[in-house]
Amino acid sequence: MIRFSAVTFQNQIDIATPSIKGGTPGGMRTWKLNCERILIHKSDENICETRVCCKFGSNEICQSSRILNSGPAQIKMPKAHPLRFPLPTFHAKTGAIHVIVESPRGSRNKYVYDEASALLRLKKVLPAGMSFPFNFGFVPGTRGGDGDPLDAVILFDEPLIPGSFVHGRILGAILAKQKRKAGYIRNDRLIVEPIVDSTPQKLCDFRNVLNEMEKFFVTSHQLEGRDFKVIKCVGKREARSLVDAAILEA
Repeated sequence: MIRFSAVTFQNQIDIATPSIKGGTPGGMRTWKLNCERILIHKSDENICETRVCCKFGSNEICQSSRILNSGPAQIKMPKAHPLRFPLPTFHAKTGAIHVIVESPRGSRNKYVYDEASALLRLKKVLPAGMSFPFNFGFVPGTRGGDGDPLDAVILFDEPLIPGSFVHGRILGAILAKQKRKAGYIRNDRLIVEPIVDSTPQKLCDFRNVLNEMEKFFVTSHQLEGRDFKVIKCVGKREARSLVDAAILEA
């Protein structure tokens, strides 16, 4: 009999086999086996048939077990932080900020990041006659004052694909607060310009852009019966400090 005692995810597995003493089975001996591939199969959320297979060369060792999830964990899967992503907040070499696109410019659909599925979920549709004037997204690895990743406005002429991401240059931020049942909470918006391998686009007067953003945020919230107030607009340095303060601890 071969019994798996522990599974790791560095292509190594601890297994236990009978030791032989004088030709008769004795205690169980535990040793490490280097695997080319470890496969784990689960079939049900509550009562699961778990099959673990370790492949090395042309050989494969498998064990199946039927366990209740309410009992002691037989195989421990690593659990990621719900707001943490494989994509870091800043690019390691260039220092550019990463922004994941949620809602594209010109669309009425508002998408939000769903922690449970790690996918974008359609949350609502803007009222008839309204659409997003800019591309909207969020900064991975951060948490804003509302408990969600820090929101970002991406200034780009073309609509971007939801779920894609950009390397961005921080231009500033809109500091704002939104009313909830328990009172006002911060709901700031970072303003980012994508860094692309082409001739950079010429932005129109930045003050007009800020005015358009403020009008959109206030109006869209009013239509939903919510109060949204702009505190002030800040430049690059204060916006960068906003991001640094929102980065999740490792």
